[in-house]
Amino acid sequence: MNDYQIARNLGEMFENATRSLNLVFDTKNIALPPSVTSFINTNYYNVETTFTTKEIIKGLESSNDNEVYTVLKHLVGKLATRRDVSEVEGGNAVGYGFDENSETVKEIVQLFPHIIKNVNSANLKIKRLVYIMLLSFNHLQQDISLLSINAIQKSLTDKSAINRSLAIRCLSGIRIPAILPILLLSMGKLVKDSSPLVRAACTIAIIKCAELDTQYNMIKRTKAKTKKDFKSKHAKNTESIVGANGAKLQREYMVSCLRDETSTIYQLSSYLDILLSDNDPKVLSCALVTYHELFNGCFDLLHNKVNNLVNHIEDMDSFATSNLIDIMTDYSRLFFEPFTRLEDAPRELRDLYGHLMNMVYYSMDYNVTFSIVKCLVTLYPFTLSSKDVRLDKIMIKLIQKDSYDDINGDARVSISLNMILYLLNKELVSFRSYQFSNFIPSTSDNPAIFDTKISILFKLISEENFEVVFKEMKFLVEKSDFNYFFKFKILEQINSLILSKNLHVQQFSKLIRFFMKKLQYEKNELLVGEYITGLRQLIQFNLGYYNEILIKLVGRLVESYNDDNDVKLLHNAKASIIWLLGEFAIDFSDYHASENITVLKNALPDLSLLLVEHFKEETEFNVRLETLIFVTKLMISDIVENGKANYRIQNNKLFKVFNYVLQLAKYDIELYVRDMSRLIGSLLPNVVYYSNLLVTQEVNIDEMLNSDPVLLSHCLDKCSSVDLSVLMFQLSKPQIRLGGVDESDKDEDSLMASVAKFSQVGTGKLDPGYLSYYRDLRTEGFELRDYGKYSSSLSSASYKNHSQTQHAQSPVADSFADSRDRSLSSVSSGTSSGAGKYKLQTLDDFLGSA
Repeated sequence: MNDYQIARNLGEMFENATRSLNLVFDTKNIALPPSVTSFINTNYYNVETTFTTKEIIKGLESSNDNEVYTVLKHLVGKLATRRDVSEVEGGNAVGYGFDENSETVKEIVQLFPHIIKNVNSANLKIKRLVYIMLLSFNHLQQDISLLSINAIQKSLTDKSAINRSLAIRCLSGIRIPAILPILLLSMGKLVKDSSPLVRAACTIAIIKCAELDTQYNMIKRTKAKTKKDFKSKHAKNTESIVGANGAKLQREYMVSCLRDETSTIYQLSSYLDILLSDNDPKVLSCALVTYHELFNGCFDLLHNKVNNLVNHIEDMDSFATSNLIDIMTDYSRLFFEPFTRLEDAPRELRDLYGHLMNMVYYSMDYNVTFSIVKCLVTLYPFTLSSKDVRLDKIMIKLIQKDSYDDINGDARVSISLNMILYLLNKELVSFRSYQFSNFIPSTSDNPAIFDTKISILFKLISEENFEVVFKEMKFLVEKSDFNYFFKFKILEQINSLILSKNLHVQQFSKLIRFFMKKLQYEKNELLVGEYITGLRQLIQFNLGYYNEILIKLVGRLVESYNDDNDVKLLHNAKASIIWLLGEFAIDFSDYHASENITVLKNALPDLSLLLVEHFKEETEFNVRLETLIFVTKLMISDIVENGKANYRIQNNKLFKVFNYVLQLAKYDIELYVRDMSRLIGSLLPNVVYYSNLLVTQEVNIDEMLNSDPVLLSHCLDKCSSVDLSVLMFQLSKPQIRLGGVDESDKDEDSLMASVAKFSQVGTGKLDPGYLSYYRDLRTEGFELRDYGKYSSSLSSASYKNHSQTQHAQSPVADSFADSRDRSLSSVSSGTSSGAGKYKLQTLDDFLGSA
């Protein structure tokens, strides 16, 4: 027998002894030893203790609150630690977070009636645990759950605000449609409760009540409509129809219910209208969250409360503040006239701007800062260039890591960097050179952050700051212990963005020298490919001037076909060098004669033989395609150089090589290579397409030309019309990879796409004729519900001053405030003058006088 069993047996023994004594003796005269009393009243059950069903029922029905609390805590802990969540959508666990078929759930469902008996407990801890169990299992035991409604309703009138708030939150969490009328009636009273805790709980209850109404009534309406409109086998599974278009159907259902004054949603909107008129920041915060989740876009609830909400924006919690700024951004686009100066803005928007300036530099919440940036960019873009709004400093503050707040630090920094990149693409923010250090990546950055920082740096690069950025990037690339993936990202950005900037020739030369130096010693194939790609983009427009670089690249190409070479070239690097050779071959006559150019020109036929020899071995189609184009350009250049009219086709080695590669490309596995082969065959002289040669057919071209005069004449005619081929292949230039982030190229689920979606605002505009109508609505005022005025600590004078400042927005509100002040003053004066006339009576005196 272990210690826990001994303690439990002793506890049962002392409890039975106490009950026995209660039958004979008066408990008031019983004096147990202090140690025994302390032991009985102590929670002698341990977390590791196991209970039988009989012991649990006995504990739940015990008169000792400690025993009841211990058993309930055991059940809640058991449910939390042994929860079996179903991963399959549509299973029993969907919406409830546990598997209804598990043994733990079945056991607790059997004990549910005994748990509900404690709903009337005066102990707040017990009541909370009972509410937790009730919210978890009410849908499984609906009849028994309904028995607890009466007890919960009694708690709604409890003196304790905590009990009232817990009661309304529990009542709204019961997923039984039959309680909706009771819930609506209860909420109608509690939305005007004197405690802000209760009123805030009502805002949460509105969300749960709307979900309950939508869950049952919307599905019922959808089933009826589906049965009426789609009488076919496709309409059998109405649940799947609702799930497929759930968001759209829910929106349509909400809109239709708001037009029906008898609907539950309409009543909930009227309750929310009262809560949005509250003066307590906590209640307003919860009400705004409810509005944003349920009624976002229903601006009729906000027109006359805009000024009050803006005045409380700094007092709300961060989540509500962020929602309110987003709501005001969309609202202002619709219901305010556009303005280009702050002085011309309406008073509400001038006040909003003042609050934003107070928060943007001192707010520690990043969601609020993002919302402020979105609002400034949308409503006040003319202030971004002023000294008052330094958007660059605001955004840099977001990407600086806080050592005291490392939770989700990388995610926050990544989102902030993508927001900066989005603003740079829209040309809404600019940074100074001394701020570039914030975007220099480090070895501790994860790949997403590193990639975004590199994109930002090269987005900011210009002729003036090139040296600063290039020096940092060069250091990272040359760092031996740096990740190769990060080096590749840097080189990729250099190759993508450098040529899109207006740089000096000296800066281009510096890049070329850097690439050539690294290419000489680099052993990583991926990096070698990027070096060659960058060199191709830098020298392709002046190959005659950079002939030495081209010769070195050709040397690397020849070495790559050597089996003894350790460093092989990737397909994109090979394709780049071969393309450069083709450009050199077709534009040879434009270059100034030099020794290097002559040597390279004489080596082109031998290079073509090397490439054609390995044509069938190349696994990447772009290398085969560039080889075909290179041989074609070499053939065109040879025809033009030797004379179109007198070009000799017989006994021409280059012509034979050209036909051989054309024959291989004709039957290539890649469609684009075959199409290019057919195009070239129709433009240049050949025997492949004229005689329809097969891929395995071996022919003697000289013998075919000598034996077939028609074929020879056909080839000579093609030589005389080679000008079209020259023009076509001279104009064929590959597109340079330009920098920048294009949202259309991003995946819809990417972080950049999410940032762009967050930054978007509605493009719709209201008819200007209605602006004056909504301006009048905003000036009408409303009944500001300041429940703090009934506090004894507030005098009538102080309240009058407070109410006047709050209701200065409209004459209607001022008259209402004055009437409330007069009534409050009369109550206060009457109470103070007659304070000594009243005396509390005892119950005996009251009954005696009766």
